[in-house]
Amino acid sequence: MKLRYMIDMILREDKDGQPLYEPVGVWVQGPGPGLDIEMFYLDSRDPKVLARKEEADWVINRLVENDATSLADDFLDYHRQSRSAYDGAFTEPAETERFASLEACGLAILNTLPRKK
Repeated sequence: MKLRYMIDMILREDKDGQPLYEPVGVWVQGPGPGLDIEMFYLDSRDPKVLARKEEADWVINRLVENDATSLADDFLDYHRQSRSAYDGAFTEPAETERFASLEACGLAILNTLPRKK
């Protein structure tokens, strides 16, 4: 199954005050039941991570409210380009055929993200 995914990153500062993008979630698009998109985020109590997850939930809510049943091929690209660099960034969408479902892909990629200690 051909899937596309991108990693969601929030803007932080390193110990020297330099900007640093920290990966916190992954969006996966591909054929599947429903909307063809799933978003996965690290479990965290961090307000920035929680806010980013809530923003992703609102994307899904808007799609449901508009009775969307499928997404344009450039859905990930659109959201990537619309993100302000002052808020965070998405990686360039990547393609994979290694996974049998959106969920398997999302959870596998999420488990590769570094965890804050």
